[in-house]
Amino acid sequence: MHHVRAPLLSSDEIAPGHFLMRFAAPRIAAEAQPGQWVHVRCSDTWDPLLRRPLSIADVADDRQSFFILCRLVGRGTEKLVAKRPGETADIIGPIGHGFDLRQVAHSTPQRRPAVALVAGGYGVAPLHLLLRTLREQPGTDLTAAVFIGAETAERLLFLQRLDELADELHTATVDGTLGHKGLVTEPFQATMSSRPADVAFSCGPTAMMAEVARICSAHSVPCQVSLEQHMGCGVGVCLGCAVPIRADGGVVYRRACCDGPVFPGELVAWEDMA
Repeated sequence: MHHVRAPLLSSDEIAPGHFLMRFAAPRIAAEAQPGQWVHVRCSDTWDPLLRRPLSIADVADDRQSFFILCRLVGRGTEKLVAKRPGETADIIGPIGHGFDLRQVAHSTPQRRPAVALVAGGYGVAPLHLLLRTLREQPGTDLTAAVFIGAETAERLLFLQRLDELADELHTATVDGTLGHKGLVTEPFQATMSSRPADVAFSCGPTAMMAEVARICSAHSVPCQVSLEQHMGCGVGVCLGCAVPIRADGGVVYRRACCDGPVFPGELVAWEDMA
């Protein structure tokens, strides 16, 4: 990981309270992998004290800059989104173990591997970079079904870009303002029952990812989940982001910040997640 002072290049409110921010940081952008994140100091003072963990949502084509999706939720993010282009932020990254792309088989003349990506609200950020990377991976011609859900239509993020990258785009909103009315796991389950994917990736609320993992297990489909945990230090010392993982017939705790944030869905002890 690198510790840099990165200039802000742009900041756009792409949905109410959601800002896509682009920082110039060639060393971070050059090494960033889907599922990794950065630790950002929100202001130039010690208020707030702790950094904020933010997923890397995309990287520029020239690998000179990267994008984060920042959701306005409190004093820290309020200070961060108040920055203007030309101002800088203290950033550490890229951090963590991201998605394992080796589970996506290479295509053959007879078969194209099928992947499913299931995102809930803000959890779309790492999946956007994942799908773009899969599309650009040499030797892989795949079919991608994207399932994205949110409370309302205005909170469905990256829709145009995902529509360009996906073979199928399924939307779900709790209030029914766009796509399926209900939870995003419902169209995902219906699709998996008729056309199971070869591998699934997911990020979003814990309950959603637990259901995605259950559906995948029922169809013997490997699943990778990016766990959204509160992270304090970001380097594995404070243990504030510990998550229960099944191992050797029991449950052990792993650090989401550096052992994850991506884990096999079938290994997460969902009933013990806070």
